Amino acid sequence: MSAAASVDELRSTLEAREEPGVAELLEAMRPILPDAGAAEWASAELAPLKRRVYRLRVEGSHGARSVILKRTEPPIAHLNRLVAERWLPALRLGDHCAALIATAADRDGRWVWQIYEDLGDDTLERRSDRPRVGATTDVIAELRDLPPRGMRRMSANPHANGGILLRDLRLPEFSDYAVKLAAPG
Repeated sequence: MSAAASVDELRSTLEAREEPGVAELLEAMRPILPDAGAAEWASAELAPLKRRVYRLRVEGSHGARSVILKRTEPPIAHLNRLVAERWLPALRLGDHCAALIATAADRDGRWVWQIYEDLGDDTLERRSDRPRVGATTDVIAELRDLPPRGMRRMSANPHANGGILLRDLRLPEFSDYAVKLAAPG
């Protein structure tokens, strides 16, 4: 798919790949892509990256945009959303990952399309210069330092581990609270 591509061509390309939910995906992409409501883009390129993952580069009269389209099952999509929107930002790492821009889900709950910002091919694996390696090792060190150590670990907490502070539970005599019945049942 390339020059003077239309929304219909994108739809037919995805449908030819037997991807479900193309209509829902295109509807979710409408507010985020340049000229998404137009009949044609100046150019559009859909490149498969791996199974169920595509890079879509679109250029229109209002600029260009590149996004990653990813189709997953709902439980995986939910975890991805939590990672992108809550967990990484809570660890102050939200700026170190691709932002989740939009989602589109099947009404029957069989799949979810997620649209992420495209960080491009400029990965550490492809270009391992010193500043990038240093920044990556700093992030890994931050992650490694997050869990508590020593007696701060949950399993070392004397109130939770069931060993250090173990003592008999004081219970009142339960027969004092019995209800007398005339007959069983």
